[in-house]
Amino acid sequence: MMKPISKIMSKRPITVPATAYICNFCSAHAVPRIRKYSSTPTSSASSLTASTKSQVQSGFHNLAKKGITRLSSRRLISLRGPDSMKYLQGVITNDIYKEGLNSDKKGFYSAFLNAKGRVLNDVWIYKDLYADRGKYGGKGKEGENWLIEVDAKEVEVLAKHIKRYRMRAKFEVEVVGEEEMGIYSCWGVEEGVEMKEGTGIMVADHRAPEMGKRIVADREWDLQRDLKNIDEEVKVQEEEIYRVRRYLIGVPEGQDEILRESALPQESNMDAMGGIDYGKGCYVGQELTIRTHHTGVIRKRIIPMMLVPEGETMPGLGELEYKGGDLASCLRGSENIKKVGGKRPVGKWLSGVGNVGLGLARLDEMGKWMLEGHEKEGDAGEEFVVEAKNEEEGDSRNISVRAFPPAWIET
Repeated sequence: MMKPISKIMSKRPITVPATAYICNFCSAHAVPRIRKYSSTPTSSASSLTASTKSQVQSGFHNLAKKGITRLSSRRLISLRGPDSMKYLQGVITNDIYKEGLNSDKKGFYSAFLNAKGRVLNDVWIYKDLYADRGKYGGKGKEGENWLIEVDAKEVEVLAKHIKRYRMRAKFEVEVVGEEEMGIYSCWGVEEGVEMKEGTGIMVADHRAPEMGKRIVADREWDLQRDLKNIDEEVKVQEEEIYRVRRYLIGVPEGQDEILRESALPQESNMDAMGGIDYGKGCYVGQELTIRTHHTGVIRKRIIPMMLVPEGETMPGLGELEYKGGDLASCLRGSENIKKVGGKRPVGKWLSGVGNVGLGLARLDEMGKWMLEGHEKEGDAGEEFVVEAKNEEEGDSRNISVRAFPPAWIET
């Protein structure tokens, strides 16, 4: 008797690239399929088409085109010791040997996961050039000193987590004081801009187009003095402008947007932002992450959203624009988004400024554009609302919301 085709397919191992890793169980039990949504990193901003860049910049005309801001929302943790690199390799989603030690890069994007594959913290990992030069006493060997950038509200939590699970590994964990070092974001600068020797760490922010550069510097750092070839038009800006830029581009950051122990890395765009290496060996949370990559469908994504005041016409795709206002202040985060006339939630509002923000959206509802292509209108004719509750007055109201496709996410 012939077996059903579904059973035959379920027993056939999936062919994967030689550089990729997938365990024997997943390979033997996975059902091959054509995935509708990508979980591979996008190309760098330099290889994007002109149309893609123009779409990213479409909502920026009310914001400073060039600027730098200190990110008070981010803090640093210092790891110093011979076992620090080995420990990090076993707990982060990216490959520290490829991206950190054996690379000209001075920093890279990654994440800590729990055993169930949920995100604990999104992080940047930097080579601690200060420690390498003997700032803390004796100079350490290459690969022994690292800085972890994390959400400022989570810095003590992550430091405690690292101390708890380092076991007998030989390295020190220390939260770096805000007055000692700071994290900066710089955008709109030319490619030739770089830090002067010994003044700080500068890395390109490749998470998405137009994100600029990331800088780690001490308290004595000076913009005009310590940056080579810096344009005089680059001025210090408020951190809120950096947030608005992130929202318009579609880059989530911190645990107000990438919810701790709830968010999945692919749903949080970490795959598209280059934060996951699918070819590295075992790390905490790898099983679900690699299974989703090889066999799963990504049903939800964090995408840019625009709040629309009552009485205004709903914008079409490609019309995402920052207009200010106070609609986002009516929302505290985690409010459900529903389709007008529908019952079940199709998304969740996460965070915002003025009339723009980020939300986690079901792709088969709010994200039909991902299925049908960027050229088609997708869900432009459907309306969605998020409920804003006023706890003091005990009433609530619905605010119209429109989801927009970030062109840099491959779908």
